[in-house]
Amino acid sequence: MIANMMYSSDERHKATQSIHRLITRALQEKGMPVDEYFLVKGEKPELADSHVPTITSVRVARKKGIWRYLPHMLSGKIERLLVSRKVDVVVCDGLGVMRTLIPVMRHLERLSLLVVLHSLVKFKAEDLDFLQHYSDRIRLVAVSPSLARDVKAEYPSIREITSAVANSLSPDFQANLLDRGLARSILNLPKSGHLSVVLSRLTEKKDVSLVIQAFAKVVSENRYLVIMGDGPQRPALTRLVADLGMESHVIWLGWVNSASQYLRAFDLFVSASTAEGFGLSVLEAHAAGLPVVCSRLPAHEDALEHHAAFFDVGNIEGCVEHLSSVVNGDVVCDLKTRYEQFSLGYFGLVSELHP
Repeated sequence: MIANMMYSSDERHKATQSIHRLITRALQEKGMPVDEYFLVKGEKPELADSHVPTITSVRVARKKGIWRYLPHMLSGKIERLLVSRKVDVVVCDGLGVMRTLIPVMRHLERLSLLVVLHSLVKFKAEDLDFLQHYSDRIRLVAVSPSLARDVKAEYPSIREITSAVANSLSPDFQANLLDRGLARSILNLPKSGHLSVVLSRLTEKKDVSLVIQAFAKVVSENRYLVIMGDGPQRPALTRLVADLGMESHVIWLGWVNSASQYLRAFDLFVSASTAEGFGLSVLEAHAAGLPVVCSRLPAHEDALEHHAAFFDVGNIEGCVEHLSSVVNGDVVCDLKTRYEQFSLGYFGLVSELHP
């Protein structure tokens, strides 16, 4: 039995949730039994998948500090769960989930971990000691080749247990996309006009302010920037839009459930992220047939290769140049091949841990 343990059901973790759900699907299609869990209950449990059990609550996690639990508390609860379900391998959503399993690994000698790294994280000295001690029972898998290279360069002691499986989308992703007219109608967007979209959590790392500033230099009567997402930077971004006199050309949608299914409502996808473990959102846009303008990050290049108009990170003029030009988005994205490679990659790693 395999346990696929995601960190949280919160909306801001939707990207990692989607990848872990795809891992579950890939392994189940290979005949492997998989249970899914959330380690922490989200702040809005009504938005969570009620079919996925949650191990602890966000209230308890905040009060206690989830990584400070004594082994007989949270880790004891996890241990009992894994024993009762006869789990052999836990697929961990990052280091946070892995750290809760350290005491469990010491008690359950047959348990192995497959730790999915979604970004370049900071390993503590005790993390590295743990990984080296249990190197025969743990594998780290980065979600892009560039991320794997960065991890290996930063932490040479764990090179041998680190590999990459490039993220993918569901092979039926394109079939679930809504057509342009219906998507615009549901989102209450203009029926006509050119719509550029940013689909992102609004944090400093996403650098949505650069997109707004660049868009202000190319705006025209029937051109709009749609911002789909929310986050701590929204008040500052709202002020920036007002300062630039752009209120009538920027449309705020906030969080949208299953946002990617609406991608065909738009004419252009823009991302100015300053760091990414893998460019999942740009891959979704490309798969939806949109032209993509994005920052030149190794993760974006891994995801799209040459199928995008790249600009240097933080370069407003570079972004402006691409927003001003016509970019073709008619290159077919071969999701079938990408998903097959993804599926075989995770199947191989789990099989290595539990032959």
